[in-house]
Amino acid sequence: MSASLFITGNLYLQEIVGVGMMIAKLSLSKDLKLSSMAISMKKKYDKYWGSGQNMNVLLFIAVILDPRRKMQYVDWAIEETYDIDAGSVLRDKVKDALKSLFDYYGSIVLKQSTCCGSEQSSGSMGHNDIDSQNINEVDVHNLMEYEFVKQARSKESLEKKTELDRYLEETLEVHTIGRHFDILGWWKRNMERFPILALMAKDILAIPVSTVASESAFSTGNRVLDPFRSSLTPRLVEVLICSQDWLRSCHMPLSLEETLEELEDMEADLSSILVEQVVIEIDE
Repeated sequence: MSASLFITGNLYLQEIVGVGMMIAKLSLSKDLKLSSMAISMKKKYDKYWGSGQNMNVLLFIAVILDPRRKMQYVDWAIEETYDIDAGSVLRDKVKDALKSLFDYYGSIVLKQSTCCGSEQSSGSMGHNDIDSQNINEVDVHNLMEYEFVKQARSKESLEKKTELDRYLEETLEVHTIGRHFDILGWWKRNMERFPILALMAKDILAIPVSTVASESAFSTGNRVLDPFRSSLTPRLVEVLICSQDWLRSCHMPLSLEETLEELEDMEADLSSILVEQVVIEIDE
């Protein structure tokens, strides 16, 4: 899975789970060849994804930051992929990592708001008005009212839901299969409601799931026709690719420096031959 023009972090877990479910289904096929191939693939799959200890929790957190999936998709994916014990351990690991990241980014947002002078201290004034007065001058009813308000506010602060809790409890965004969903645009529109999570999404969703596009791993064109060799003729390109293929198929140990020197000599010889042919044709 590779892309350089759109977000892929929130989609990678879906691909992993989909491949695992497909392999498990094919391993039960009545076709012996197909089932044996699926079983061997299952061993390779389990090597990388079969244990929750080998999974990068950021793959799960990226899905949680997708408003179409959130924690519900993570719970479903874990149940479909792992047994009860391994799934429970992995689920707790993901939740702990999510809480730690939320607290870390929360401290960043708090520092930024403090530096900018935008931090509001609503409710901080008035609590100590009676404390600063002489207790004898305070009416009994006012004192009772003060104690009630103080206890009610302390209880509200304890029961107050965090930004993360509010986000997870909201209903999922409508998921239209086959249509593009601008996840970064969604977080940009909801930045005021979820400032901490928006900052998290900005950093986590920007992480590519692959450092190199898969097409580049199987393409030799750019490695032959680089910016310094863009004027090579089709014949020379064919010679270089064929020579590279022959050298790689050789079982003898190769010296990279000597091989490059030989290729450069071959290229120079071919160029001189082509120049001589052109000169002969001009003379004729």
